[in-house]
Amino acid sequence: MRSGGVKSTASTSGDGEVQTGSFEHMNSVAAHLLANLTAPMRFDGDLNVDLNEITMNLVPFPKVHFLCSSMSPLHLSTARLRYKDPSKGALTKEIDRAFDSVLSRQSQLFVANPKGSTYLTCAFLARGKGLDISDIARNVSRVSSGMDFPYWNADGFKTGLCRASPLSSPFALLCLANNCCIRTPLRRMTDRFSTLKKRKVFVHHYTKYMDEHCFDEAWAAVDEVVERYAELDKAGSGVAALTSGVSRPSLLT
Repeated sequence: MRSGGVKSTASTSGDGEVQTGSFEHMNSVAAHLLANLTAPMRFDGDLNVDLNEITMNLVPFPKVHFLCSSMSPLHLSTARLRYKDPSKGALTKEIDRAFDSVLSRQSQLFVANPKGSTYLTCAFLARGKGLDISDIARNVSRVSSGMDFPYWNADGFKTGLCRASPLSSPFALLCLANNCCIRTPLRRMTDRFSTLKKRKVFVHHYTKYMDEHCFDEAWAAVDEVVERYAELDKAGSGVAALTSGVSRPSLLT
């Protein structure tokens, strides 16, 4: 079930299992995302991260502030079956697997493929008593080779570590990425909007309170964001940009 570019939990969970989609599952995913996001602000940790740091470190240019989110484990029901008193060696393997999972297409909370586009910035926020800073550093070094960053931000990572484990799982990993693939669901949304707008579908519900030209202004604003992400994606990685003579995009206004 897909709507507006947002992926329902009726598809694969990112851990390989197919889940039964329901509003309960979708609400659970949203709740756990917010719990993982705010955990460093509510509990102690070696690398606590607050919301100000996220906006400061993950948004390199104005308006280019749409973050892709993914989690592992995505469903606590899956975690309960898998993580029953794991050994340190088994936990290390699961942590490594979690980093691979959050970068996969199946774990994204919307319909797009981050591996096929440029990462502007990326944050890994981990929580759990069994995790060490070395686990995060090892995996960031390992997965970075398969991630395409622009030459002007080749090490655009932000990491966080909270010691409080989530319910029914020894650890959880949240990935927030400013990836150019976000333009795919945004473009899908504007295309669907344009189709309805041409047919004047549902317009009468809104024109009583606002001018019709506001629709066009809103569409143009989203289209501008899509084009900015496309420009950044076209610049590509450091090697591609340096060999092609592409300079840093001027998106400061």
